[in-house]
Amino acid sequence: MAAIYLREADVARLLSMEEVISALERIFREQAAGGAENIPRGRCRGEGAMLHLLGGASRELDALCFKAYTTTKTSARFLVHLYDGSSGDLLAVVEADQLGRLRTGGTSGLATKLMSPTNASRVGIIGSGRQARTQLEAVAAVRKLESVEIHSRTKESREKFAAEMEERLHVPVRPVESATLAVRDKEIVITATSSRQPVVEKAWLSPGVHLNAMGSNFAAKTELDLAIVGACRQVVVDDVAQAQIEAGELIQAVAAERFSWTRAVELSSLVSGEVDGRSDPGETTLFKSVGTGIQDLALASMVYKLAKSEGVGQPLPY
Repeated sequence: MAAIYLREADVARLLSMEEVISALERIFREQAAGGAENIPRGRCRGEGAMLHLLGGASRELDALCFKAYTTTKTSARFLVHLYDGSSGDLLAVVEADQLGRLRTGGTSGLATKLMSPTNASRVGIIGSGRQARTQLEAVAAVRKLESVEIHSRTKESREKFAAEMEERLHVPVRPVESATLAVRDKEIVITATSSRQPVVEKAWLSPGVHLNAMGSNFAAKTELDLAIVGACRQVVVDDVAQAQIEAGELIQAVAAERFSWTRAVELSSLVSGEVDGRSDPGETTLFKSVGTGIQDLALASMVYKLAKSEGVGQPLPY
């Protein structure tokens, strides 16, 4: 049986955020039980581009995958190769820009479900790019939101984001002039920026806030004041080994002696029930996302099965 090629439009049409979060929850539960494993991301540089590679395996899904993507100063292209876990046959090649945004947002949504106050309804978000959209969509899928405030560097971008997301989520979304205003008095704060310097300061945060920080996956970058990391009772990552390479906020907090890797908890431990995401309403919690191969695998496997059931996808000649 020939493998199929799935385009961005196929992924966007076939996957919903609710299904994404459920698929991610299942694969993190499998990881906790020892049935799913990651290949941490590796990188190499060309003259003007960088190649990034990561992968994962799941016994429950009977599937393997690797994601390869290239980035330049002006562009990026993402592809996931999905394989049968028993035969090793190629099943699909999936364009994975939208898939990546969904899995990153969905993982933050899952963390929010397990870590934020159950009655959290006020959200502040820094960043107005494509990743910010799926971050907010995922949080709205797990909490009943009453208001959102958004700040980003350009007025036009944040106003466009607010109008688009208000229409999509049917929740008031207001653009504001500063990051301070965006995060003040919020129960959930999202950072989805490309900043190398902190965009959120500890003094701006309310007691009991939950933070999702996903913009930085390089050691030299941090979106959060390091004092925030030190103040969090619970710091959760998608994968400790990968976070030790890429989670700039945590790497820098360790170097500043504000944090220890022994305090880092993997999201799979929350999903399995081994660790509580929140034990006190007044504590500050942080989910630091860098992205892993099993997240890509969960979604690639799901979109492949949906595509096959609907007869979607272009046959490949191998």
